[in-house]
Amino acid sequence: MHTPGPWKARSSDVLTVVMTGRYYVATLHGVPNGDHLANANLIAAAPELLEALKYAKRMLSPIEHDVKYIDEVLAKAQGN
Repeated sequence: MHTPGPWKARSSDVLTVVMTGRYYVATLHGVPNGDHLANANLIAAAPELLEALKYAKRMLSPIEHDVKYIDEVLAKAQGN
């Protein structure tokens, strides 16, 4: 089980963090730059991306029987 979203990316002069409410989900160390914020935004989108992938699988399963790749990615995202 992951920390429920929404997650938000925040950047300062020292580091970039991804957080939900008052809890930190991820910290990117080093001098923040465009890559830090881009990576933090991708991490912050993880809960919504997971839900979107689950939705896509539900919508595709009746018409496309081979959703193996979606199953593999969902398993990876859910730690299975």
